[in-house]
Amino acid sequence: MTSMLEGVDYLPSLDETALYLRENPKMDDLLYVGGSLNPRAVIGGYAKGLFPMFIGRDEDETIGWFSPQQRVGLDLTPFHGVSSKIRVHRSLEHSMRRFILRVNTNFRAVLEACASSREVGNWIESRFIEVYCELHDAGLAHSFEIYLAQEPDRLVGGLFGVSVGGLFSGESMFHFVSDASKAAFVGSVAILHQAGYHWIDGQWLTEHLLSLGMQETRRKDYLAKLPSLLEVQPTPLPTGEVIRSHADWLEIVTH
Repeated sequence: MTSMLEGVDYLPSLDETALYLRENPKMDDLLYVGGSLNPRAVIGGYAKGLFPMFIGRDEDETIGWFSPQQRVGLDLTPFHGVSSKIRVHRSLEHSMRRFILRVNTNFRAVLEACASSREVGNWIESRFIEVYCELHDAGLAHSFEIYLAQEPDRLVGGLFGVSVGGLFSGESMFHFVSDASKAAFVGSVAILHQAGYHWIDGQWLTEHLLSLGMQETRRKDYLAKLPSLLEVQPTPLPTGEVIRSHADWLEIVTH
């Protein structure tokens, strides 16, 4: 992480941001406007509690750096068993026996699936895909992928996110069959905890994330804990097939 952050100077002037906010006063989660979209800038943004999205349209399009006033997160330390932190309903536990979980084997496909599954509000366009793939190649972005046990080459759900220190910031998830994205979330929580991560950030507060067991957190509280999260040094995440059988899933949710 240190080498990626060296020489970071990406945030635009506060004057430019203030002008934009005067014209768009309801965007109170937006802290900066402008700058560059590249791996160094993006990872530097996460280290300051920000994440980028394009705002505006066509020729007026620029980068917005967001830090929601109300966001969701999941504290991974300490706890015993995934089920003590997140909600795994009986129907979801039943669905898991159909799935295989793999990590970091098909990162680009997960991004493209997240983009294609959004009918409105899609921010994962080609420029973002290339930058996040570069972060993945640098070991700073990860995918959790769900395949069908009976069709092990068929990607049916997943999620991806960015890691900085002991923080994993979840970006987007998708599903092509029922419960596949939820299973990816359950698996990601277990694997990130085992690797020594301390916090999962869900960014914007949504009812869906709350239903999975994530907790509401205020921006000032998140920013206050961020420096200590950046100091954590988790072990590298596994690559390949991690959870194959129903017994594997059951062990995760009951221990």
